Amino acid sequence: MRMNHKLRGILSFIRWRLKPIRLATKFIYRLFYGGKVTVSNSPAPQAGLQYRENLLKNGYCKLEEKIAMPPLFDIAQFRGMSSSHPFVDVANLHWSAFEGFLTKILGSDAIAGSICDYFDGTPWLWNASLNYSDPTDKVSDSQLWHFDYGDTRQLHLMVYFSDVTKKSGPFTFIGAQDSERVGRSKWVIERFTDEDLVQRYGLDVSKKSIKLVGKCGDMYMADPGRVMHQGARCETPRLVMFATFTSTSPMSKGGNITLTKSERLSLYNAYQKTGPNSKFTKDFFI
Repeated sequence: MRMNHKLRGILSFIRWRLKPIRLATKFIYRLFYGGKVTVSNSPAPQAGLQYRENLLKNGYCKLEEKIAMPPLFDIAQFRGMSSSHPFVDVANLHWSAFEGFLTKILGSDAIAGSICDYFDGTPWLWNASLNYSDPTDKVSDSQLWHFDYGDTRQLHLMVYFSDVTKKSGPFTFIGAQDSERVGRSKWVIERFTDEDLVQRYGLDVSKKSIKLVGKCGDMYMADPGRVMHQGARCETPRLVMFATFTSTSPMSKGGNITLTKSERLSLYNAYQKTGPNSKFTKDFFI
């Protein structure tokens, strides 16, 4: 019998919004996967350290590497695909080009070094997607201010596949030091409106929020668990690659929204072809 809407909502809340469930999940994953080696060939000691201070202090940084321009797609082909959702993952529509670009990015010493350093040498590829967003005036739950709880430490690598202006829904967040002023519940993953932040914490988002605008090819890193952020609110379309990293024992593996096992294996096989000095093991991808 089909589950009714109310019961589905309750189960979704328990799975995705209750922090004790997330912590219990991390404990279980740590028992089974915490010891996995995900880096076989460590980057040079200085690789990526130029980004370390900004990541640790501010929760984000801009990457200055010029590795390769992303594949250029006519984003008109994706028009209407995100429907009523904030975004839709279109990577599978151009998988070969997406895969080739992502594995080339992961082959950079500076980027691999930053990822390894942030997770003390044991990172895991939590997800990778190519997110297209249509213009919309609707505000969903994920577009309110929030912290992510994929793990106790997380990292988004964002690459712009189109120019992203203030009207294109850039990654919008509050820096780590100001985000620390926001109280966190022990039990429930919170959602905040602009008014909540002003009234409860004195945070005027019109002055404190940071918008990562940029040109096609620009790259950023941010920890979505440390910087409070909101989902894209687009007046014009945008196309952005998100690669998200956690430890090998995250609080959640993302359910059916993340990479499939076959896609992970495909990425690993493509990555192996990038050169003899590849940094990450199979367990980083799988």
